[in-house]
Amino acid sequence: MITKQQIEKLVQDCIQGTDLYIVELNVKAANQIYIFVDSFEGVGIDDCVKISRYVENLLDREVEDFELYVSSAGLDLPFKVYKQYQKNIGQEVKIVRIDGEVLKGIIKTADATQVSVELHPSKAKSKKNKAESNSIVTTDLLRTMPYTEIKETKIVISFK
Repeated sequence: MITKQQIEKLVQDCIQGTDLYIVELNVKAANQIYIFVDSFEGVGIDDCVKISRYVENLLDREVEDFELYVSSAGLDLPFKVYKQYQKNIGQEVKIVRIDGEVLKGIIKTADATQVSVELHPSKAKSKKNKAESNSIVTTDLLRTMPYTEIKETKIVISFK
């Protein structure tokens, strides 16, 4: 059986010297290989074709048959690696924390261990009076959290 480590080594060799990076890599039991890549400059079809051909040429179909899928990481998929946070600095995201808290805001900084997000001010919810209920809550607008506290992060897609 083809192993994930074997495929990862081939892909790393292929993308070495580029700004491409692996977002996700799966090898299913029936030798179905799924490779998702990204880069700070974007991923084109030529990048996917290059990786596909490289991996396919170094695996022997006579020994083991396989299916190979190479794609860019889609906008609708959750982030998997910290480089996606770095790539999307300045972009609006929706973060679901492990404790269930949902945050929306703009990524300000990201490193290998944590991300900082400028949260959108939210309307204060109060039944005391109408003027008070329209006031903007402006405390803790910048939140920094380790990736270990994040369950899922996705880009907020806007058609404005």
